[in-house]
Amino acid sequence: MVQENLTDFSFQGHRNYVYGPIGFRWLLARDPDPHKIDFSFHKMTANQCRLSTSLEKENASKHVATYKSRGGVKYLYETEMPVESRVDCNEQFILSHVTLGDREGSFRLPIEGAMYPECAVATYKALLQRLYPDFKKKLAFARLILDEVPAEGTFLVHHRRATAGDFFEAKLYRGDASLGTLIFGAI
Repeated sequence: MVQENLTDFSFQGHRNYVYGPIGFRWLLARDPDPHKIDFSFHKMTANQCRLSTSLEKENASKHVATYKSRGGVKYLYETEMPVESRVDCNEQFILSHVTLGDREGSFRLPIEGAMYPECAVATYKALLQRLYPDFKKKLAFARLILDEVPAEGTFLVHHRRATAGDFFEAKLYRGDASLGTLIFGAI
């Protein structure tokens, strides 16, 4: 039996770590008012996590993610329980719906089986791989700031800049309207 405050994550595709957008999706389902979202993924884990509504300084080394919104603040902390299941990864399917340009990628929702965060992350990762083909480090989703989580429309992921410390920032748009920011880091 799964307890409400414990995750039930599965690895996606060939990944042997919890994929950031899956953590986002799990937390979003527990948010009573998902607006003005700021989601940060702090560390990679191959373990299930537990939900907390308070920052646990004594468990800083196990702090996996922070999710803030008008609905409150939630934290995910790594447990000792390993992720044991695996599901197919939909990243290539998502990318079949993406058009990449020089410094931007676009897609239209709905895409079957995918939410906006997964589509934005897949698009930006593909865009960064195109923009920086000689970059040797692995790119990882680090932070997503959104006004809301849209379910339909046409969206643009625009690479804004590479920042100090091997971070990359994209601005997110629905049509011409700003929707938020997406940040990747190198690991």
